[in-house]
Amino acid sequence: MRDINIDGYVIPKNLLYSENHVWAKARGDVLVLGVTDFLQKMLGTIISVNFPGNDSPIRRGNPLVWLESLKAVVAILSPINCELMEVNERLREKPCIVNIEPYDEGWIAIVKALNQNDLKVFKSAEEYARAILALSRYEQYQVS
Repeated sequence: MRDINIDGYVIPKNLLYSENHVWAKARGDVLVLGVTDFLQKMLGTIISVNFPGNDSPIRRGNPLVWLESLKAVVAILSPINCELMEVNERLREKPCIVNIEPYDEGWIAIVKALNQNDLKVFKSAEEYARAILALSRYEQYQVS
């Protein structure tokens, strides 16, 4: 299964994607979550990763993690209601892993979905690729 490449952004076909650029690898109701290649490239070099306290459950739309880059500090919002099972502790010491391997070693957290129906918010790789294509075309026409 080959990845999709849209304007230099890699989109693995074996993952699911949220509208806020979080990818998910689902195994039943347990998901590994991370940020997409598109988002990490938009943020630039990640210099710090901060996880909120172990407040579980995490409600959809609440911060899952804070990423600090040379450009901005951004809250990565949980795409679903979930229970936090594990965070990627390696990111505390080497946050740049998110830039280097966003779909592998740069994963953010492992969560358990509180409601299987919540998983319907995720898009296929093809649907996400169409959204990225629209965004990248929009950026080309923005006036500075």
